[in-house]
Amino acid sequence: TKVTAVDWLPGAFMCYRWSAVKAIAFDEWFAGYSLGEDFDFSYRIGKVGKLVADPNIVVEHHHSALNRNWEQFGYMRIKNRQYLRKKHWPKQLKYWLGMWWANLWLMVINGLRGLYAQRYWAEFKGLLRGILTN
Repeated sequence: TKVTAVDWLPGAFMCYRWSAVKAIAFDEWFAGYSLGEDFDFSYRIGKVGKLVADPNIVVEHHHSALNRNWEQFGYMRIKNRQYLRKKHWPKQLKYWLGMWWANLWLMVINGLRGLYAQRYWAEFKGLLRGILTN
């Protein structure tokens, strides 16, 4: 209900001052299938400047009509979460536990939803592949 200082911002819903952006390079890890680059970039911007969330700003997010590779999406969710955790909080057990707690529930939810919809089954397979290869 009010403008609030935050640590990071979700993707596509942010604007920055040029002075902050030019000081931060894009992490090339996210080139290609980039899932989590919004968190990484805004989190690093927040370290050199101030981030705020303004509830008065209204945004519409329209998904692409093109099909997404849901198995690859699930895989990248795991792979990039692991990368971000190692990059920003390398030796903090609470973040490692939090990440795997979130991953476990994502697996359970997508596994159950996958019984009814192919999209979630494909994402579940990607999540499983990500867990087994990371």
